[in-house]
Amino acid sequence: MFAQFFEPKPKNAKDIIPFFSLRSFKACESGWIDYFIWSKYYLVRYKIADEKALLIVMKNLNNEYFAALPYCLVEDLPYYFEELKRFFNDFLKLPFKIFLADEEGVEALSLKSNPDYVVVEEEDFKDYIYDADSLRRLAGRALQKKRNLVNRFMRDYEGRWEYISLSQSDKDEVLEFLDNWFPNHLDEHEDADRELVFERDGIRTVLKAKE
Repeated sequence: MFAQFFEPKPKNAKDIIPFFSLRSFKACESGWIDYFIWSKYYLVRYKIADEKALLIVMKNLNNEYFAALPYCLVEDLPYYFEELKRFFNDFLKLPFKIFLADEEGVEALSLKSNPDYVVVEEEDFKDYIYDADSLRRLAGRALQKKRNLVNRFMRDYEGRWEYISLSQSDKDEVLEFLDNWFPNHLDEHEDADRELVFERDGIRTVLKAKE
């Protein structure tokens, strides 16, 4: 797609994952597994800049390029934000677009008060983000539906369920479950066929990758 940016591969994970912990990034796409699974659908490409920042650029099915805010220390964010902007403006010859921006990053860059940028909150994505403590306790009115689902599950499957941590040795069973689950969810929403095929293939690639 462009020089110095690379397609993510399973072998790259150990070099890339540490960048996601350099600052708080409270967004639904805040880990390498998300980008990897969707790497074919969004043509994800990444670059490690100066060993200080992870830069990610994507392209959707409408041939529209966009990026995530840089994954780096807060104090380095302005510099690598400008580097991404230069890449869009000077190399791609396109307007600079960020579709994956977290609130803390936007505030650190003072983007809302900058007349050169338009910041729009994605209301549809709010249901992907929860307060960890609230989700553990399922307390309050907002989580009543989830609390009811958990209680119903505990009642209906009492004595017939267990919690286990999955490992590489469970991959065949997980893949079997995926293959059984996949055809039953193709008609849940518009464009589900296309999206779920990419998601399924991404999951299979992750599970089949060598440890």
